Amino acid sequence: MADTLRSEDQLRALADRIEYSFSDHSLLLLAMSHRSWCAEDGNSPSNERLELLGDAVLGHCITDHLYRTYPEWTEGDLAQARSAIVNAASLAVSAKRYELGSALLLGIGEDRSGG
Repeated sequence: MADTLRSEDQLRALADRIEYSFSDHSLLLLAMSHRSWCAEDGNSPSNERLELLGDAVLGHCITDHLYRTYPEWTEGDLAQARSAIVNAASLAVSAKRYELGSALLLGIGEDRSGG
């Protein structure tokens, strides 16, 4: 998969699937680079820092949307709704919808275990 995703055509196809235009495709490649693959590829950077940033941005955007859309909700209501939206199960549904699993760069052991 690594050689495939490194091609510009494959990166463009993935960007098209997620409906986002990247000015720098290396960010997309980094986003799809799992730690296990990076270790096998000579310790190139993994997606972990982007994952942390993305989680924070997603949480903020969802919270802001809920806050503005439901002004009558309490802090507890907002937190509960955000947790229902931003969780592993709901994010997995989105990842599956965009076929991100097939584009994720995994190390051999991680790939064999199912990622």
